[in-house]
Amino acid sequence: MEITIQPLHHSTPELLALVARLHHAVMPTLLSDLGIPFVERYFQAGAADSSVIGMVALLPDGRTPCGYVIGCPRPDRLMAQLRSPFLWFVRQILQLLFTRPSVLLQLVVSALSIQGQMGEDPSVIEVSYLGISPETRGAGLGEKLMRTFLDACRQAGYRAVALSVEIENQAAVAMHKKVGFQVKKAFREGRFNRYRMEILL
Repeated sequence: MEITIQPLHHSTPELLALVARLHHAVMPTLLSDLGIPFVERYFQAGAADSSVIGMVALLPDGRTPCGYVIGCPRPDRLMAQLRSPFLWFVRQILQLLFTRPSVLLQLVVSALSIQGQMGEDPSVIEVSYLGISPETRGAGLGEKLMRTFLDACRQAGYRAVALSVEIENQAAVAMHKKVGFQVKKAFREGRFNRYRMEILL
């Protein structure tokens, strides 16, 4: 099966919507817990932000995403773009308040616990998410996406790439070590125990 990888910035609105649904299906994160509208807004903002580096893996039909990786130097600023437009954000938050209030509590806990994990060094880019569809796992696509991402970061002039990964996700930890990441420390973020990993470019 021939899979192609293209920059996130080249994605159509329809492809971004499919990437958002893939993320929602395979990535049990706080962003996914917030719901599809937030995930779609996140990938739309990422594709429009010149500081973001992202890659999308496509099946041979050229239209169906089977993997993605996205990162930027300040993920908190990208997440902050989810609050715009303000009225849309308020409607989404009110809906969460009445349907899933625990998600809002998790959002607050995560925001407090992540402080200090991400640095302020503009020469370091943060991997926010890397996701692979179940049917293409085990074929080296995650490694291929990450190597393509690292090449793009190197060409963009970054000195290093950092990420956080759940300690119990041994397959992801092993893949990141294989491409050259090293564990810098372990920490707790909300309900997750994570490694902080980094690679020098």
